[in-house]
Amino acid sequence: MFGSSSRRQQLALLLTLALSGLVGGCEEADEDADGVPVSEDCDDNDPSSTVVAEDADCDGVLTAADCDDNDPALLSSWDDPDCDGIIDCLTTMAAQGISFVRLCGGSFEMGCTAGQSSCGGNEYPAHEVMLDHHFWISDTEVTQAQWLELMPTNPSSFASCGLDCPVEKVNWFEALYFANSVSAAEGLQQCYTLSDCNENPVGEDLECGTITVNSPTGAVHECEGYRLPTEAEWEFAARGGSELLYAGSNTVAEVGWVSATSSEHPHPSAQLASNAYGLYDMSGNVWEWVWDWYGWDYYTTADPITNPEGPETGEVRCSRGGAWFFEDHFGRVAGRYDFEPGIRLHVLGFRLVRTVH
Repeated sequence: MFGSSSRRQQLALLLTLALSGLVGGCEEADEDADGVPVSEDCDDNDPSSTVVAEDADCDGVLTAADCDDNDPALLSSWDDPDCDGIIDCLTTMAAQGISFVRLCGGSFEMGCTAGQSSCGGNEYPAHEVMLDHHFWISDTEVTQAQWLELMPTNPSSFASCGLDCPVEKVNWFEALYFANSVSAAEGLQQCYTLSDCNENPVGEDLECGTITVNSPTGAVHECEGYRLPTEAEWEFAARGGSELLYAGSNTVAEVGWVSATSSEHPHPSAQLASNAYGLYDMSGNVWEWVWDWYGWDYYTTADPITNPEGPETGEVRCSRGGAWFFEDHFGRVAGRYDFEPGIRLHVLGFRLVRTVH
């Protein structure tokens, strides 16, 4: 970022050059030899810096994305969409009847951290992770009502629980299909191309042989539409910026439906307390599919630390958060589990995310 001190230095340099007869003469100085004269260069000591024509206040944010290109202290429209001077974390929006919370990216320690107990061997070692993007995440697991807005039938074993209960008995491929359907309904490019699929309808054992991510590099966080969270995005969201054992509390009964509290069935969404980010049921109710392949020892070699997406290949996909049928330690924010991607169980659901672009 280039601030007012840099501009003052430029003006001082211009004045010196003008007095020496170098400006307005034959050729204006270009100290960093980037082909841009000093009067048009935001930082003439840095050949990669922007030019004034693209960044009028030389704050490192291009004019088109700057809330006020006359004030280098103001935020970019990416951080502050309504340009009110406040970074818009934890604002909300809705898409196809699903409510989303906007999370600002950042770094956190993932795995068996100081606030965790009863950790599994697959949660070691704790390691730093950086998410360099903001993202929207649904504030509840996708409900049966939300599913039925776009899908023809309800696959849930617990349809009697009601339309506000999480949809379950959805396999991993069907979760991707639903995410694509939300994207299409919102006029967005779908994140996934599902190929080599069987002829089964969605919700009735749809499976596909090839999944392609529709983004410039193949990274899921770069696609435009709705998708499953990565394992790192899920844990970042569940932790809610704290070291609590569960998503919003150290006492599972306050935030999660698990075997000891559920009376052996799922419950309508958002009946218990949320975490600090306003997200419900990230501990318990139903397991939540995430994008990543699962590796028991993935944390020992996790790379990169920025926007990790899990192992490159595998046989099972990650799930997070525990469920109404499972013991409470599975609902910890660091807890990890896995299922075959084609399996459909009455303890398995999902929530959606979308990268802020």
